Formats: sequence, C-alpha cells, structure tokens
Amino acid sequence: MAAVEGGNMAGQGKDEGQAEFAVGVSRAAEPDPTSETVPQQPVRRIEEPTKADMEYAEPVDPWAAAEAASIAAGGKPSYEAPAVHPGHTWPGPSGPDQTVLEPGKKPNRLGRGLLIGGAATVVAAGVTAATVLLWPAHPALDFHRAEEIERFAPAVPFTSSFTTTEVLGDRAYFAGVDEEGTLRVLASDTGAGNKPLWESVAAGKSGTWKTLRATPTAVVLLSGIESSTGAARMVVLDSGTGRMRWQQRVGYNDEIHLGAQTVVWADRDRKRLVGIDLDEGREKWSEADEDATRIHPMPTAEDLDGPAAVDGRTLTATDTERFVQFDADKRVTVRELGTGKIVQTRENVSAGGDDVTIRDGRLYVLESGTPKRIFQYDLANLAAEPSALYTAGTTENIDGLAPCGDQLCFLRTTGYDRAATEIVTDGWNLALPGTKTLVPVGDNGLLAVGDKGTTLIVDRTVVWTLTDGVAARLDAGNVLRFSDDLTSSVGNRALSGFHLGDKAGEIKEMGEIRDVRSESCSWNTSVIACVADKDVVVYSFAD
Repeated sequence: MAAVEGGNMAGQGKDEGQAEFAVGVSRAAEPDPTSETVPQQPVRRIEEPTKADMEYAEPVDPWAAAEAASIAAGGKPSYEAPAVHPGHTWPGPSGPDQTVLEPGKKPNRLGRGLLIGGAATVVAAGVTAATVLLWPAHPALDFHRAEEIERFAPAVPFTSSFTTTEVLGDRAYFAGVDEEGTLRVLASDTGAGNKPLWESVAAGKSGTWKTLRATPTAVVLLSGIESSTGAARMVVLDSGTGRMRWQQRVGYNDEIHLGAQTVVWADRDRKRLVGIDLDEGREKWSEADEDATRIHPMPTAEDLDGPAAVDGRTLTATDTERFVQFDADKRVTVRELGTGKIVQTRENVSAGGDDVTIRDGRLYVLESGTPKRIFQYDLANLAAEPSALYTAGTTENIDGLAPCGDQLCFLRTTGYDRAATEIVTDGWNLALPGTKTLVPVGDNGLLAVGDKGTTLIVDRTVVWTLTDGVAARLDAGNVLRFSDDLTSSVGNRALSGFHLGDKAGEIKEMGEIRDVRSESCSWNTSVIACVADKDVVVYSFAD
C-alpha cells in the first residue's frame, strides 16, 4: 500500500481476473452518491468478535494488482524509433553497438547503471566494487548477530491458512487467521519499548485474506473474493488502537492504490475513479472513468532506495502525492492523489499490457506491437517528445523494466524457457539465464532474481550469486540475504548482510532466525518481524 502494490500475503497467490490495487482517474463527471464507504464503530481490544463484527459488506480483492503495477492503456506512439541497423538497437551517446559481457567479466567502460542477475553459480564475493559517491549517504549498516528482542502470542493461535507481517518505522504488524476463521491483527513496538501494543479482531471473517499494508496512521487489510458475492472487502484499522475506522466493498476487477492520506479506488461497476480519505472513509473526489483506467504510483527516491521485499515491492509508506493514469484510449495523465486534479496529460502513449516503470519523474514504456520499442517520457513535461531508448529485434522478447540509477535496465530473451536471458542497459549486456525480476539497489546495484538464484551486480560487475537463498534491498547501499527461499512452512533461515561499497566484498553473517514462517517476514534496516509456529517474533540484526 505504500501503493497498494502487489500485496503478496503468505501462502496466498493472486487469482486470475481478480481485482487489483493501483491508482487512477479519468475525466470528471457527476457521480452518483455512494453509501458504501461505511465508517465503523471502534472494535474492542483483544476480545472475541461480536455478531456485528462478523457481519460485513460484500468483499473484494483489489490489492494483488496494484503492486504488480503493470499499467496499460493506449497503443503505439505516433512516432518511429530510429532503427540503426537490423535486429536490436539502442540509440544514445554510446551508439548502437553494445559490449557483450560474459558473467563475472568487467566491461571496458563502467557506467552509472547497476545490474543484478540470477545466475546458477556462486561467484566469489571478493570482487572489488568501484567507489561511488552515493555510498557515503548509505554507509554500511552495523550488522550484528540476529537477536530476538520480542516474542508474544495472539490470544488464539494462528493457523497456517494465512499469515503476514508489515514493518513500518518502529511498529510491526502481524496478521493471521485462527481456527474459527477470524482474522487477528497484532501490533508491537520495535523501538526502545519492545512490547506488544494491541490485538484486534475487528476485521472479522472472510473466506480468504490477501494483503496487509500499513501507513503511519492506518492498517489496511484486503480480503479475497467471496464466491457468494463476487466481491471482497477493504478494512481500515486505526494504527494506534486497532479499532475499525471503516470498510468498503470492492469489486472483482477493481484497483486500489494506498497513499499516505488517500486511497484511490477504480470502481469498475460504477465506472468512476474515487479518492477516499484514509482516516474518515469519506469520498474526497470522484471522476468519471468509462474505459477501465489503470493506475501506477509515482514513487519517490526514498521509496525506491528504502527497504523492499524480495520481489521489489517497497516496504515503506510512500509520501508521493501524485499518480499516473493509463486509459484504454492510449492517454496518460498525471494526477494529484489528494484532489484528483490533472497535472499533465498526453495522448497516444501506452497500449494495454505495456510494461511500465517510473523513477525520479521519468516514465519508461515498453510499447506493444511490432517492433517492440522502449520510450522514456518526462512526467513533468509530457508535451515534450520522448526519447526512443531501444528497438527490439524480431526474435527478441523484452520485459522486466527496472530503473538503474539514471538509466534503464531490462531483460531480453530469445527463447520461451528464458534459457537465453540477458540483462541489458545502455552499452552493456550480461547473460544470466533464468532471470525473471530485476530489483534496483540505489544507483549502482541490481538484484537479479530467477530460477537459478539471486545475483548481485554492482557497477556492471557480478559480485556474488546465491544459488539456494534470496536477497532483498535494505537501502540504497545494503542488502539482506536469506540462506534459503521464503516459504509458509515453519523453519530456520540464516541471515547475512552485505554493503555494496565494501571493497573487500565481506559478507556479514548474522546467525539464524528460528522456527518462523519466513514467507510472512517483513523488515526495515534494523529489525525483521515474522509469524512463527505458535506466536510472533521480532529479531534485531543491525544497530
């Protein structure tokens, strides 16, 4: 929710055709008044739910999509990207020629882009990383042995059907379903207090639960789609008390995006885009949306340089005040989150299903069609002509767009099984078979996640590869490593930390977190919170 982006809840996947979380808006209209945003009475602390608690409006499942943030709308731009020669091309200062680099080999020119790929073999960690001006702003964290600082149990034990956590600032939130099917949400202080704060059953019951997201003032929960209603519920709790503020029925194909003070909801049934006050549940603004708009958050530099999940989802509450709307008629619009006001707009930009990513006011769009081309737009001046960054060859498939500092990285494949996958940026290629996802780490690093492991690349040089485990961004200069994949089953995971600017390539071993459902874990730069077998636990791993 920082942009209710993606929302993977432990053990629960996204259902096909299910509602999505994201933000969007369209032309203004006179919307019909709605009573579906229903403020609720506060819920008791650590008490069993009453009958009233269990009765709620029809549910919905919009979060799973917002995080995926794959935006669509529009077709090919009306201009042609210059093709320098047959096959793939990359216009730019470095010319169309690209340096092809074998894994582990240094290129003859270091750029500012930083890449990471999932290779199969562990590469020695002693590779010297180039000194980067960014790193003093993100020094090595003071990693230490993982220390259990807090452990407590819910009033009624969780089952394995659904568990998740969210760490925000000095708060950790835990959620799980008990044997009666009631969702229990717990909060704890991970700072100097190191103590449990509250437990709430205000959300009641649902057939499935999908997502928990936190802001400084609210905890937002999204249920799965109920077969009896074809809808899901969005439930908003007060972060200080656990009392229910309000709940909202969300449609099967709806999208939701969570800002710091505003929830943007693409209401497909009534064909409108709505801004809802996060604290009060009232509608702040509404726009007509006739063509099923798609929405994408505009992350700040802090969002993209802070903690992230292993899939790249930001684990901090976003401060962004704007979002990008993609309409089916190929129009792109930048809007204010709190008012819905149009800031910038442009016709004929993006087609449905196009791959999109945003960083520092730059919009990157991979257009569909033949040939596939990547364009860069200035979101502060959409009227300006975009830069044509890349034209794919006829046998190439392009996906996985990710910002690499002030450049763009993406995945290029030539086979259906991703066996011939390369990471590509301006003037540089790296073959890393099986890579599926690229997660930026500051301006000079990338984590490449794939079937054969997770690889860290710094200044276009492979530093190491985890063949059994996974890694995640802590900040723009530090990475958290797990000894194995994250799963919903109970087990141990060894932790280690790494600083991108460490010339010695030293990996700091931190010992194990024990008997945890690792897929439920969430973290910041100093603590990791997890649901365990019978209770919940917080470990400290850095000062």
